[in-house]
Amino acid sequence: MCMPAHRCTPVLSAHRLEQVLTTVARNWFLASCRLVDLGDGDMIKVMADENDEIYNLTPAVINETVLAARDFLHSPAGEKEYKKLLPATGRGKDTGDGPVIAEFLDWDRQRVKEALAEISDIEEKVVEKEVIDRSWR
Repeated sequence: MCMPAHRCTPVLSAHRLEQVLTTVARNWFLASCRLVDLGDGDMIKVMADENDEIYNLTPAVINETVLAARDFLHSPAGEKEYKKLLPATGRGKDTGDGPVIAEFLDWDRQRVKEALAEISDIEEKVVEKEVIDRSWR
């Protein structure tokens, strides 16, 4: 799996690695895999990319992904990544995190903007999370 805006490095989550190894064993191929610990930021990017490619994204999945990215970028572990993305987006905490999060996830800015608005409504108790999740069905 390659994320278009990032270095093209094959990334497999544990369940994908298991599928590959099962297929390899079944077909008698040999595979060489390098296992690398991924940081939280890389795992969020992989999760976002995988969800975007494989699943029909619901508001619940989009909101949880954007929330995870926002929380990471505002954590001490994500501070360096956040600062690195600021010049690319021209935005920051004062003008909104949407463009930075969109750049981080390599997602459309409008998708992230809408998710942040819904997350804000949930956090401010304007609407319950379950209402947004059910409204899509």
